[in-house]
Amino acid sequence: MTTCSRVLTTASALGLVFLFLAAPVFAHGGNFKVPADPGGPSAPGSPSAPPGWIPPTTPRFPTPPPSGKLVRSSTWTPCSWNTWWQLNLEAHLPRWGDTATYGVITESESLYRVGCAAVGSDAPIRNSRVERGATLFALPYLMSRIDRTEDVEPGMVSTALIAVARIAREEAPIDLFRLWAVDRRATLEERESAILALGLLRRTEPSRQLDDDELCRVRDFLLMMFDDEKAPMRVRAFAVLSLALLADQPWGRCAIEKDGRLLTRALWRRLEKKYPSQELTIALFTALGHQPPEGVPAGIRERLKKIALGRPVFRRKWDAMERSHALAALARLGGAGCHLTLLNMLRMNRIPDAVQSSALIGLAQRAPAMSSEERVDAARALRRALTNDRHWQVRGLGHITLGIVLATDLRLGHHGVLDRTDVLRYLDGQARKGSTITRPFSALALGLAAFDVPSSSRPTAAALQKIRKTLTWGLCFARGSDEVVGAYAVGAGLARAEGARPLLLEILANRNRGYMLRGHAALALGQLGRATADVTAALLEATRERVAPFIQTQAVRALALLDVPGVREELISQLAGKKTSRPAIAVVAGSLGRVRDPEAVSQLLDLAQDEKASRYVRIAAVMALGLTFDPEPRPSRVLLTTHANYPSLTWSLQQVFNIM
Repeated sequence: MTTCSRVLTTASALGLVFLFLAAPVFAHGGNFKVPADPGGPSAPGSPSAPPGWIPPTTPRFPTPPPSGKLVRSSTWTPCSWNTWWQLNLEAHLPRWGDTATYGVITESESLYRVGCAAVGSDAPIRNSRVERGATLFALPYLMSRIDRTEDVEPGMVSTALIAVARIAREEAPIDLFRLWAVDRRATLEERESAILALGLLRRTEPSRQLDDDELCRVRDFLLMMFDDEKAPMRVRAFAVLSLALLADQPWGRCAIEKDGRLLTRALWRRLEKKYPSQELTIALFTALGHQPPEGVPAGIRERLKKIALGRPVFRRKWDAMERSHALAALARLGGAGCHLTLLNMLRMNRIPDAVQSSALIGLAQRAPAMSSEERVDAARALRRALTNDRHWQVRGLGHITLGIVLATDLRLGHHGVLDRTDVLRYLDGQARKGSTITRPFSALALGLAAFDVPSSSRPTAAALQKIRKTLTWGLCFARGSDEVVGAYAVGAGLARAEGARPLLLEILANRNRGYMLRGHAALALGQLGRATADVTAALLEATRERVAPFIQTQAVRALALLDVPGVREELISQLAGKKTSRPAIAVVAGSLGRVRDPEAVSQLLDLAQDEKASRYVRIAAVMALGLTFDPEPRPSRVLLTTHANYPSLTWSLQQVFNIM
């Protein structure tokens, strides 16, 4: 087979895979999809992979369930660093309102602070235009799409339900959402979207939040939907995941006590029952972990710990998947000695790899809550634990956790982890000379160790310089496939390694390189923060590619970070183009929503109402409207995706991430 034939065959396969995976998400109006992820060795339980092994580029997520009941599955699925990064990516980007051209940046300035300063007085003006466009134009049209008396084309209702939930304020149509959720004549996608829409009514800004009585009624309804045994399994799982989204909203005294104590007990009592599908049990663990920590009694935390250890609770045994999610819930709730419990999971024998992975993710999440001395002790204990023969993913996640612990210590103005442990030297050595399997984790860990760390002292400045030098070196000389090199590109963006700019531009322009690597390079150029002519031209060119939607999506993210003018016009023309494929339509619409330009409202409304346009273009325009006018500084899904127990994702969790 010639080189040209191989390229065409690969491109066709990628297009078909994306089309298949995007179909259920597009039906909901979703905009987020974790890309195809490299999986683990053929024997996931083996402690290490053979030398020189390269992860296959095949999706390793839970497969879509057949119609009817879900089979019970406790399979632990090893996933690469790519999955961790895609789930945690948006937590490492500037908040909406902080994104603007950074200009000339000194090494000591923080990424977030620079973003805020650069926007300056333009932010209130732009936010005001977003508010006005949502209230006067977008919301009335979207409400007409979910009107139960209207005959709306398939797919439009589910998309509009999500879009309305994103932008509605005090006029949120809660009763209408409830009607769609309980209507057995509605499609499964419409019922799922209505349930999730109730969770998407969460707002960070107090003035936008629902009042206590409304929130009480919404929470009671969601709990009722979970208890409805006649409802589809996914609708029931989505109901408690929506309760997780609403956990940071106000708590009234009408039906739910302050701090959510009654709801916490209600969720815990429901864990006693065995369900036809493990999806429901794990959704309950997820919702429980997101409740206010002050409302969770010590007794529940102790029982979560027992479940994680594999001890019987409620007179039943728990498999590895359930144990890992119980530990993830305990890590989110925190409390005195929580980090010691997580460290003990790494020291004990016969602890499943899934549980150890969950412990490492939890340690990274607990790092800001530890004292400086506790972080030093945790780093030392983790280093000792990683010397043992462990599964490759456990070791890789250990590297990521070490990087986050180091960055947290430096960001808070301490040098204990840097001066009194060998964490930086260890990660640097692993990124340069580690195995092919764990080296990308180490490169990502170095980038995380430098993320948003100001050069406030000479030791910190020297550490940042060392990290940036290693990541730049890796873009040229790192051994392994483009999948491995992609981690160095991500790390360079996180560490803001200015010396890597020419290399990133070269990688993005080279169509013979892997699509994941080129996508990571595109986003890294945006994270570096300088909208030079060559960077802008390269990113705009990348948005026009159709072979790999991932490159296009990441390029638009980068352009939004740089606040480059003309992006809206380019994407609108692509969305309306007659030759744009269905997968590309979904990507362009999601990307257009990420730009969040209020000037796009009239053009998007025209596209949504254009009867000559295809159904997919009209649905995509509605999806983009919801994203454009979402008032949240970060998408609500960040609450669930950040520090998610990603090796043990269930189908329901994956679908919620996709839809949001």
